[in-house]
Amino acid sequence: MKAYLAGPMRSRPGFNFAAFDSAAAVLREQGHEIISPAEMDRALGFEGLTASESDFAALGGLPAAMRRDLAALLEVEAIVLLPGWQHSEGTKIELFFAQTLGIPAYVFVNDQALEAHGTQQRIVRCS
Repeated sequence: MKAYLAGPMRSRPGFNFAAFDSAAAVLREQGHEIISPAEMDRALGFEGLTASESDFAALGGLPAAMRRDLAALLEVEAIVLLPGWQHSEGTKIELFFAQTLGIPAYVFVNDQALEAHGTQQRIVRCS
């Protein structure tokens, strides 16, 4: 399955790249194709582990990131929410957009793969 990773970034140390990288690795090992905002940022020369808020702003900030990320959601079969997603305004927007398009949402919990033995929680609505 092709899935988009969504989770808090700006409010976390290193823009939470480590969590995105870890989840992407686990899900790819399970055979999923993953689109990660952290990887898209790196492709633009933005390395979250050493970057600052001003570096993020220089790339267009949240408006530019949201345009890119919402476009990426048009290409996937699922959205996967990383821990802390409830505290991220950007992730809430991505989830709402995905739900509006009928894209199923899953929570990535305890480094488990999607739907592994029924352990994943499915999100049915944004709250």
